[in-house]
Amino acid sequence: MYKSKVEICLVITNEVVTEMKETIIEAVVKERYKVNHYHSIEEFLGWYVKYPSEVCLITNEGIASESYRELKKHFQELKDIILIEPRDEISTIAEHNIYIDSKSGEINIDELLQTIDFIVEELEMAMYNGEIDEDDENEMDEKNLQAERSINIDEVDKLQPNPTPAGEKRNEKIHESKEREDNHEKPSEQLEHVSAVETVEEDVNEQEVEVKEPVDEAAPKNDVKVPFQGDPFPMRMRNLQKSLSGLEMEKNKTIGVWSPLPAVGVTSFLINFSLFLSENKVHTAVLEGLSWKYIINQWLKRHSTIPDKWVSLAHNLNAAEPLGNSEWLYRGVKFFPIHRDDLQRRYTPESIKAYHCMTEIYDVTLVDMPTGEMHEITNESLKYMDELWIIVCDRIQQLRSWKDYIKKIEKTHNIPIHLIHNQMIDESKPDSISKMMELPMLATIPALWEETAKNYYQNKPLYLQKKVQPILEPHYHQLATHLIGSSFKLQDKKTSMWERITKIGRS
Repeated sequence: MYKSKVEICLVITNEVVTEMKETIIEAVVKERYKVNHYHSIEEFLGWYVKYPSEVCLITNEGIASESYRELKKHFQELKDIILIEPRDEISTIAEHNIYIDSKSGEINIDELLQTIDFIVEELEMAMYNGEIDEDDENEMDEKNLQAERSINIDEVDKLQPNPTPAGEKRNEKIHESKEREDNHEKPSEQLEHVSAVETVEEDVNEQEVEVKEPVDEAAPKNDVKVPFQGDPFPMRMRNLQKSLSGLEMEKNKTIGVWSPLPAVGVTSFLINFSLFLSENKVHTAVLEGLSWKYIINQWLKRHSTIPDKWVSLAHNLNAAEPLGNSEWLYRGVKFFPIHRDDLQRRYTPESIKAYHCMTEIYDVTLVDMPTGEMHEITNESLKYMDELWIIVCDRIQQLRSWKDYIKKIEKTHNIPIHLIHNQMIDESKPDSISKMMELPMLATIPALWEETAKNYYQNKPLYLQKKVQPILEPHYHQLATHLIGSSFKLQDKKTSMWERITKIGRS
């Protein structure tokens, strides 16, 4: 059985070698997703406008393709992944980009699968939250639905290029699709172009899948093949990410998040806030400060699996050449946890600088700094922070005892420092705390004692809980506006399938 109702649709042209196509299809099928393979955007569109459903589109036809741009113009909410050659220009209207090398057949399959999982989970959450009301869709009578479909099919003609022999052949296929629709054939009967690889591998979907526990160890040197080693394109990612997000930040920002007091929720705040930023198109990294604790690693293992061949960033920086992938992608955020062995290494000012500058390609980097008195490495890392956010609560006597220490940090590093009250209740006095510490209070976040306790036993972070998100969102919005400026905007919520259909009908 398929593990999701979301369908993975592939539009991969002949510019990509057959082996790569087969690798992609085989990997997606093994993840128990339903895979549909098309040879052009027009062919995909002929199916999509007639059978609108939740899909994740993967294509290499987006670059300089009028058909793709027209598709995105009419279906802006379409979740898609562009397979992009390093030499090509970036499509700024795609949801996600994955680098490929069509000549050598290299592609980061793990990153592709993680991105697919992220999109599928996002679409499934939208269904669960009622943004796509399946009951309402089932109540649409066949007559109205058929009328809407007829309107949608007319839109296909607008996307057709000037006729060519190959184009005429594709158009014939679309017209055949229309005739089959008139005969009320089911989508499964219509999809004769599904890849043979999917057919061969379909039996895999019916079998039990053995889930192996990932090994939380560094990858061995001789067992790792690093795609695009020596690739110059990471240096271009900053401009690319700005174009994708539409933000107008003058430069990337690195924010240290710290507290002198234990148990005030530094790590949980940082993880939840990073998810909010990512959800609103801010390219975000979370860097775990070098410490004998490795907390983020444990948090992430509650919500996702360890990426294949993952090694910590500190481990990679101390190796002669990259040993694996240090990015741990979850819900669009690039996490960089530390490994338990990282503090056994010797760190110099140069290596500490390298560790904290590696994430400057992202719009925002949030650094999870170990609580309490800062050891030498933590103190050194402050040189690379644009701001320091201190998480506080109502323990005012303890906070007061840290005032001189914090003022010394402010003076020594000449760094802006802000307070965030993370456990706000009716009796809290954030203004008094701000005055006492002589520091501005950037935001107050309500205490969520019961919700937090429940979340320890849930498989999604607190921010992703349906009842919690509306509580946290306005406070996170305030923080994001301070961080990014007026260009920050909350992203529109996903429209329902019915709204999507009628929208095309009205255009």
